Amino acid sequence: DIHAIASASPGTLRVDTVYTYRVAQGRLAELLFDFPDANVVSVTGADIQDWRIERDDPAHPRLRVQLARPRRDDYRLGVVCERPLGAFPCQADLPVLVSLHVIRAGGSLLLGTDSAVKLQVASANGLTQIDPSAFPRVQAADDSAPRPVPARGLFAWQYAAVPYALTLAADNIASAVHADINLLLAVADGAAVAEASVQLDIRDAPAREVRITVPDDPRWAVVAVTGRPFSESDVDTRAAGAGREIVIPFREPIMGQALVTVRLEASLASLGDRFGVPVFGVAGARALRGTLVAAAEQGVRLAPGEATGLNDIHTASAPFKAEGAQLAYRFRDAAWKLGLQLEYARSAIHSEVFHLVSIGPGVVYV
Repeated sequence: DIHAIASASPGTLRVDTVYTYRVAQGRLAELLFDFPDANVVSVTGADIQDWRIERDDPAHPRLRVQLARPRRDDYRLGVVCERPLGAFPCQADLPVLVSLHVIRAGGSLLLGTDSAVKLQVASANGLTQIDPSAFPRVQAADDSAPRPVPARGLFAWQYAAVPYALTLAADNIASAVHADINLLLAVADGAAVAEASVQLDIRDAPAREVRITVPDDPRWAVVAVTGRPFSESDVDTRAAGAGREIVIPFREPIMGQALVTVRLEASLASLGDRFGVPVFGVAGARALRGTLVAAAEQGVRLAPGEATGLNDIHTASAPFKAEGAQLAYRFRDAAWKLGLQLEYARSAIHSEVFHLVSIGPGVVYV
């Protein structure tokens, strides 16, 4: 019986096979296999004296395993081999070791991956597909520990004879990034500050970096990029098309939730009384939505100008609070636009005057 687990990762196709021999008569002193074009990583089992690859016939190399003590009962042998994979996307044939001089050979095969690799079966001959949950669990040949089973993209088969043939297609899985942006524009103390809290939801495959897009307007300076899964010193800002990209490399690949905060500042002297709110985005995001709140200090009124791709909401309905909030909107992509005009209230001075008049001999005191 043959029990094989194949695992694909970038650059390598690894096959861990356990052969269980049942000796009907005679003694088992050596084991012989037709060996495919692959690299043998390990050969394990009880009483192994020697193993070697014979290339007397270069077109048909063989793996020969010599036992130090012939066996009359059942015997298990473990063989791990690897075959290089090319750059993705690629196709590869599964290396199959064919056991020679046996009456019957059959078993089961499991194919999967623990990496961000998308697997597809290009062709399969001599195999009957089964549910992966029905795949039998067999320990290593030396009973040292359970053999690891791939966690993703599982396919399982049974077969009644060897050799069989399996060709697989492998490609990278791209990370699916969903972003929720809470953007606060605050005008105070002669400056405008745009602070975006970007909540990332990374699915399908871990992401090594994220790229936040901002306008290519030199009046808006990137003053801070903060978050737990990265160091601010590793952040890079570069030109990209008609805007800028803030490239944020993570300390380690991330799956799930991650929060990134980006802060832009500009002086009102450079912006003037009319300016556009900077638009934040996430490059390659599969879905993006968010909320914009515009706030100002006392004495400054924010008058909305051109607004596209925005839905007006009450400031109390925003998911975050901001002192002096005057405008609030929701958006469903990064194609929105909002212009603002600053209107300054005139100073109004109110005073109360108290006059005290005192009259004395020949004198009036005021």
